[in-house]
Amino acid sequence: MLSGFWWLPVVVVACVGDVIAQITWLRCFPAGGIYRSMVCGFIVGAAVLIALSLVWRDRPIGAHLADLGMYVCFAYVYFHWNNMGETGRRVRLLIELANAPAGLTRRQLLARYSAKEIVDRRISRLLESSQVVASGSRLVLGNPSVLAMTRMIGLMKRILRIESVFVRSPE
Repeated sequence: MLSGFWWLPVVVVACVGDVIAQITWLRCFPAGGIYRSMVCGFIVGAAVLIALSLVWRDRPIGAHLADLGMYVCFAYVYFHWNNMGETGRRVRLLIELANAPAGLTRRQLLARYSAKEIVDRRISRLLESSQVVASGSRLVLGNPSVLAMTRMIGLMKRILRIESVFVRSPE
């Protein structure tokens, strides 16, 4: 039954290559940040997929395109899985609680996560990744890559007619 899926390890090896390269890049170049390491991992995984596809080039082109599609889907999910773990407030709250064996009161949690503190952390991350640049007393757009990704996702949502959970229509 599974004999028709003999090629599946090709995609799995590319995905594993992606993850290993991403982790290695992040450990070797921590100042580069998680997003650059994700790009590195994606490129390495794609290179592995291409190399393995050349080894089995006698397969139909549709099979190679299916492999590429599965790899891109994996990379998309892996990126967002990392992004949620990196930026999610719930994750950060759980880490704070895990680091406090006696627990924390609601007041202590609110003191650690005031609106000012959250904005300050986000601005710091944006400055570190050069997404935002300080120009005198103002912050201006630096590297617009995340903005471009956001716009692409917004375009796809409009095409698919998906309403954002953050945009509520007035009732």
